[in-house]
Amino acid sequence: MKAIKNLNIIALGIPLFISLFALFENGLFLLALLSTMITGAIQILLAIKYWQEHPKNVLIKIYFLGVTLFFLLLYLYSTFWIWCLPPFLCIYLSILIHTNEIK
Repeated sequence: MKAIKNLNIIALGIPLFISLFALFENGLFLLALLSTMITGAIQILLAIKYWQEHPKNVLIKIYFLGVTLFFLLLYLYSTFWIWCLPPFLCIYLSILIHTNEIK
């Protein structure tokens, strides 16, 4: 579980770290944006690992429902408000992993 927590912190830190350097070099903003996709992929892998360790946890199933809903809405509708969902999913998974609440 400690490895999942550490990897989550690293995944969240990647775009923030690159964004700090992007303040001095404008070309890094694109790299910071691309790194958010890497963060999302890492978080999905971490969620799968968390689910394997806690298969009866309802909260992780809600996370997967949210991810599925995001991709379904992204496929069906391409509106701006859909892009508000990934930061909430990121925060939700981080809270879930770091509180380690098993239900």
